[in-house]
This record gives sequence, structure tokens and C-alpha cells, in this order.
Amino acid sequence: MTEHFRMAFDGIWSHKLRSALTMLGVIIGIASIIAISSTIMGTNEQIKQNLIGAGNNAVTVKLYQGDYEFSLDYQAAPEGIPVFGPEILDEVLEIPEVADASLFLQRGAYGSIYHGATGLNGGTLYGVDENYLGVYGYAVRQGRGFLPEDFSGYRKVAVIDKNVASTLFQNETPVGKTIEVMGEPFTVVGVAAQSSAFTPVIHSLEDYYTYMDTSGGKVFVPQSVWPVIYQYDEPSSLVVRARDTESMTAAGKKAVGIHEIHMEEDAGKLVHDPWLDETMVDYNRCGVPLLEIVSEPDMRSAEEVIAYLTKLRQTLQYLGVSDCRMQEGSLRADVNLSVRPVGQKEFGTRTEMKNINSFKAIARAIAGEYRRQVELIEDGGQVKQQTRRWDDNKDASFAMRSKENAQDYRYFPEPDLPPMEISQAFIDAVRARQPELAEAKIARYQREFGLPEYDARILTEEKPMAELFERAAAVCGRAKEASNWIMGETMAMMKEKAVLPENLTLSGDALGAIIRAAADGRISRQSAREVFAYAFDGGEDVEGYIKRHGLEMVSDDAAYERVLSEVLAACEKDVAAYRAGNEKVFGFLVGQAMKALRGKADPKKISEMLGKMLKA
Repeated sequence: MTEHFRMAFDGIWSHKLRSALTMLGVIIGIASIIAISSTIMGTNEQIKQNLIGAGNNAVTVKLYQGDYEFSLDYQAAPEGIPVFGPEILDEVLEIPEVADASLFLQRGAYGSIYHGATGLNGGTLYGVDENYLGVYGYAVRQGRGFLPEDFSGYRKVAVIDKNVASTLFQNETPVGKTIEVMGEPFTVVGVAAQSSAFTPVIHSLEDYYTYMDTSGGKVFVPQSVWPVIYQYDEPSSLVVRARDTESMTAAGKKAVGIHEIHMEEDAGKLVHDPWLDETMVDYNRCGVPLLEIVSEPDMRSAEEVIAYLTKLRQTLQYLGVSDCRMQEGSLRADVNLSVRPVGQKEFGTRTEMKNINSFKAIARAIAGEYRRQVELIEDGGQVKQQTRRWDDNKDASFAMRSKENAQDYRYFPEPDLPPMEISQAFIDAVRARQPELAEAKIARYQREFGLPEYDARILTEEKPMAELFERAAAVCGRAKEASNWIMGETMAMMKEKAVLPENLTLSGDALGAIIRAAADGRISRQSAREVFAYAFDGGEDVEGYIKRHGLEMVSDDAAYERVLSEVLAACEKDVAAYRAGNEKVFGFLVGQAMKALRGKADPKKISEMLGKMLKA
């Protein structure tokens, strides 16, 4: 590892004009290795911050340039980077807390993976070692996994996930079939699925955006054949699986008590400018009514706080009380925190932190203030009861004023505001008018629509998404497909275009019409995605769009026969080879027919008719 450090620093010194690229070498050679080692061996608190809601114990180290993942699809490999290799892997595996680790290569596969004429829309190609599928919790559902001889023998074999299997093979059995990867033929030997234990635990739509799989499918090939597809000595990524996660998993269904709820009046909004290092006051919110909810001190970790706030935010949204947009000030959170020695029943002196405008910032603020208080006490100091300002850019809190006790606020009753007594009948009437909340929807979606709990929780996280799903499912009559479209294409497009659920212009009627047209075989899956892009931007006339752009599938048997006859006539050598026993040619012939019909044909029907014509 020392050699890698030396290489990185030498690169910086000798290639000043390319300092940006050599800094990447420093990042991958120093920051990543040290981070992975130190994190797993001692500073796992930072992991827990970063993986709140992740629900697994796998950490991936990739090459980044600034805030963006470095992509070899568009950029040449930077010079001076110490490539991860077996020696680094061996060092990581020696760490006691590491259960397993794996090296892998990764490229986007858009337009480069085909089965016949059917291409993978998006997708990701992985060059993996023998440990990768196990480290990431993949289990083979059909066929087999990789064998040692696949790597040593440089075999062109592939394991695919269910998304690739569905897209490329539809109702066919993928095992034994051939796919093309960058023009190279690979035999599919297995279909794998990731274990539910490795599925992220989602607390919010933000978590879903972070952990969702938008790849369009995954294709795994032996790392040893990667040079056949691309080039040698590409920077590898590293995945490490720890032996346990301790408290990394979600807090679950722990109850948090509500101390009180009271009305206030907004005095203004502070706007902090990190560039100018200034704070401005926006008085436009003066007089806006506020509802302050004070919780009991029942939470013991950032995970529990985030779980509680997520549930509270969701409930308020479903009730129509507030849109709860933290970035606009309609939902705010102050964090009161204290520490105490293990075994002590009495709470320590608490501080209150303000200026926190996101759930991630709340988690960081809790971790930061916890460290400050512990270090202060261990150094012989005392925690003062204060109101503090959290600065997310500096990852630190700063004292604003001394915090008063309750009796110091000098509360006194207002004689012009008499107590209001609310009858139980009134409370019951209000409760009866409440809308269906998320937990009730989750149960109903599983009961009525047969959805997995995971799908139901994602769909109900935001009220607009639940409304979109219910309308789309009602129009198309296929609830699971509606769920798949929303959790896949819809949320991927929302993430790409930075569209919030409340600003979504895609209607349930349009989405349901698209799903129905694809399920009925009137349009292909690829055409459905084209129509979806139109509907996502607010287009409602789905049927008109399909007709105007000629997207309807060919259904005339005569047209099929004419095209197939032309293909057989043009591919006489391939026809002869098939009839001589070379069955691999069949996929090529199907692809030629699909190409001639511009993809607007049913592959299953093409295969059936072609098989009959070849036997005639």
C-alpha cells in the first residue's frame, strides 16, 4: 500500500498540469483505502451516518471526480492511478471486521447488449471475480453461477439479472441462449437475483432515489474476459462486506411519545449564504402560523430520529396539514441532544441545535454534536445548556445563546384567551373525516392488489405517488405492472429531471393507458418508453400519440410471412447452417426479421412462424 501512496504523490509532483487527474489517484489510492480500513476497523459511526436506511453491511469504493462518479464510458482512464489489484484485496481481507471483499469493473451498456434484434435499454455490464455475486448477496435462480474454469479458461459466459431476462428474452428461458456484448457472443449460463437481506431499507423517497436501481438490468461476465470487450488495466472498484452492522439497520416500529403540541407565530426565516458567509432575514413569513410538536426524549440514535420524522412528515402530508417542504421552511426541525455515561439513568445537560433543513443534515448534526459533547466531557469540561446553530458546510455547531429553563421563560396565562373544551363527539367526528393514511394504504395494497410490502411502502411514501398508482392501476387493471412502471421508469425520470412528487405532471390516466397498450401487445416495450417520455411531460393523448407516430405492432400474418420469406431468401447460408444442425443461427434470423419490421413485431410470433417455415 505504501508503494501506491508514493506513486500517487509522485504523479502529483511530476505532472502539475494534470493535477486534477492525479488528485483522483490520491483519492483512490489514499482516501479510499484509508477510509475503508479505518471505517471498518474503528470509525463505523461515519458509515452508519452515510448508510442510514441502507439495510446492509456492504460498502463500495469507486473512482470519483469531485461529486461525480468517474465514467470510463466517456473519459479516458486518468494517469497515475494505483489500480486496485489482488494485493490490495488481500490487505483488505486481512482486516478482522471484513467478512468478504471483491474487485469488479463496471461500464454502462446502453446500445451494446443484444439478443437478436432486441437491445437492452440502458443496463450495466460488470466484470467480476469469483467472490462478487456472493459478496453482494446474489443467488442463482436459473442455471448456474460462475465456475473457477470460467475465469481461468477465459470463457465468454454471462450471468444476468431478472430485468435483463425480462427485456431480452420476455417469455423465453434465457439459460443456454446467446447474447451479444459489444459485438462479442456470450452464452447465458444463469439468472441471478439479489437476496432481500441486501435490499436497502427505505425510510423516505430520498432514500429510494439514493439506492434505487435505475440501470435497466445487470449483466455479469468473468473479469478475465474484460479485455476482450474493452481495454487492459482499467481502474477497478472494490466492494467490502463487514461481518455485522450493529445498529445500522432501521429503528423499526419503536414508539416515540409526543410531549405537547402548541401554536406559534413565525417571526421570519433565516437564509444562510455559504459563499458570502452571511445570514439574511426574510420577514415575509412574519405572522405565518406554526404548529410546534415537541417529542419526548425517547430516541437514542440518528436512525430513530429520521424514522420518527419521516413518519411524522408523511402523516402531516396525508392529512393535508402541510406540504412539509423543508427547503421552503414549511417543515423545520430543532434537535435537542444530551449524552450520559452507560448505565446512568439521569439525562445529561442538553443543547438545542437550529438551522437544520434536511434529513441528512439532521443525521450529520446529531453525529457532530454527539462528538463535541463526548470530547468536551472526556477533556474535563462541562456541557452548557445552550441554543446552537448547526453549520452543515463546516460540519460543526456554534453557540448562539444560553438556553433558559422552562421557568425562566416567564410564561403567564392570557386572560383574554379562555380555555377551550373539546368534546369527545367532536374528536370522533374529525377522526371519521380523516383520509386513509399510509399504513392503511400499505395493508390495502397488499390485500387488494397483491403487492409486496416493499412496493407498497415505496408507493405510499408520498401521497401524489400513491394517487398516481391507484389511478394507473384502475385504468390498466394491472396493479403490479403499474407499480413496476412507477418505481422504475417514473422515479428514474423524476430523479433525472429533478421533479418532486408534488410537481409531477404525469397523469394516472396516461400511465395506465401506456401500460394497457403494452400489455395488450399493441405497442412494444421500447415504444412504450417513447410514449412514456411524452406523457411524463404532461401529454394526455396517449392513443393519438401512438397513431401519429406509427408505433402500433404489426399484427397481419401476411406481413409476417412476407418479411420472413425475404429474410430466408437473403440468408441462404444461415438457413442451410441451421438445417444442418447449427441452432445458434436461429436467433440471428429472428433478429433480421425484427430489424426488417423495425421492432414492431411480436418476437414470440416471429419465432413460431420462422420455426415452421424452416421445417417446411
